[in-house]
Amino acid sequence: MITPLRSFFRSDNVHYDELIRSMDFGVVGGKSFYLNALCCFVSCLLPSLLLGNETFVNLGSLDTQTKRMIPLVSFLPHGSQLICGPFGDAGTQFQVWDWKSRSKLKWIQFRHPKEKDLSRVLELKSLPDGRLVTRHSSASTGKITVWKAGTFQFEKEIHFQEPVVKIAISPKGTLLAVGTVAHRGRCAVKIYDLKEHKILHILAQGFPRNGGYGLASLEFSPDGKYVAGMEDLEDTVRRREIRVWEVSSGHLVALLPGGQKWSGIVCFSPDSQSLYTTTGHEELIKEGQYSIYNSISRYDLKSLKVISQWKYKSTGGNDDSIVSMVLGPAGKSVVIGTSFFHSQLLHVNLKKKQILQTEKLKPTKHSLMPIAVYIDTDAGKGENKNAERLKSPTQRSKIYAVAHFDRIELLKLAEAIGPTDRTKTK
Repeated sequence: MITPLRSFFRSDNVHYDELIRSMDFGVVGGKSFYLNALCCFVSCLLPSLLLGNETFVNLGSLDTQTKRMIPLVSFLPHGSQLICGPFGDAGTQFQVWDWKSRSKLKWIQFRHPKEKDLSRVLELKSLPDGRLVTRHSSASTGKITVWKAGTFQFEKEIHFQEPVVKIAISPKGTLLAVGTVAHRGRCAVKIYDLKEHKILHILAQGFPRNGGYGLASLEFSPDGKYVAGMEDLEDTVRRREIRVWEVSSGHLVALLPGGQKWSGIVCFSPDSQSLYTTTGHEELIKEGQYSIYNSISRYDLKSLKVISQWKYKSTGGNDDSIVSMVLGPAGKSVVIGTSFFHSQLLHVNLKKKQILQTEKLKPTKHSLMPIAVYIDTDAGKGENKNAERLKSPTQRSKIYAVAHFDRIELLKLAEAIGPTDRTKTK
């Protein structure tokens, strides 16, 4: 029975293993066997056939048993480890998990050798070599801390003259983009070289802070040539600004309009030629009544025009909005998290303006829903994969770790790629 299945179904189908594991081979040929096969086909393979294999596969969850919200989650490179937190009253304790076996490995605490206690960790990024970079609530002093790989012991501090409000790491891990707020109220982005230990550029075209929080989002492009930032505002009347700079020269290359409210996320397309943004809007329907919605826009960075746009209607008020956004496996779609009244993941095709799949999560009153992404390098490497298929894969796969209150939901998503995308992977 196994051989016909392998020949009938695509050998790189993400649901193939689930089908095989679900069957009771102790009664091959019996009613139990065929019943299990039929049930698995309907639940696992049928959605894949109807939606082009673009369906979430639930890999289980990690229960931190802390009864505390998880604001930060990140996959560690070169392995199957995941770090999440912070926990504890001080906000410096984290859990390290083996996400493949769903087992908790250890607790860690970020400790400074000269300071008794560090302030709460507000941001955590992983470098390609396994080191971690953190930003703390004491960033008003302008400090960023680097921790050793594996042991997560203190390595060094990087000092800046202004308070640090956001950090981003280049794809190669050699540069830091650091959002700072000057005392005069202007927010700027500095490019810091981690190897040379110096600031390469201070991006002069900073944001006028105007009583806001600084930067809502800061991201490098996949090729490392650009960095994009969106300002964060308390003022809901003035529109946010989205700026894109060239890293090598520090020049401003794009100035894009943002929304007025809440959601503020930017991320680049895999080819670094376009930028995805989320923004919140409020439209007056009639006197005293407003229509609240969030939009995802894709901008072409050469023409600065909107390629595609999709609106998500908020039905639960200000808090029912897009709180996270990452790219789909092949970069042709986006995965967004909406929270508060409707806690769910949406897999959205912006070009077709279509929701491909909805993964509903348990409702929670907490609006944060950070998503970490792991590129599934094992996809397409099964026992029956031939050399030609490895050179020219038909799909890409990613693992999404979604922090949902005190649990982390693990979901796998595969997306078919076209001939153009396939050529780029060779």
